[in-house]
Amino acid sequence: MEDLFAKALGLTSPWFIESINFDTKISRLDITINFKKGSTFFDSDDEGKGYKAYDTANKTWRHMNFFQHECYGHLE
Repeated sequence: MEDLFAKALGLTSPWFIESINFDTKISRLDITINFKKGSTFFDSDDEGKGYKAYDTANKTWRHMNFFQHECYGHLE
């Protein structure tokens, strides 16, 4: 299932779906996204220069509904 949602969200390496939680009782889908530790991120506006992530902050955002269910993305 992680592959399906990764493709639907357009995630490419080093990003990946860490977990999916679907709670039918409260009609909510939570998708946690992460990246491979030690990855290099490239900025196309900076002539392809690579940057390492030294620290991160957990973030949560409201995504479009998944059918009638609320959907939230989490970055960890």
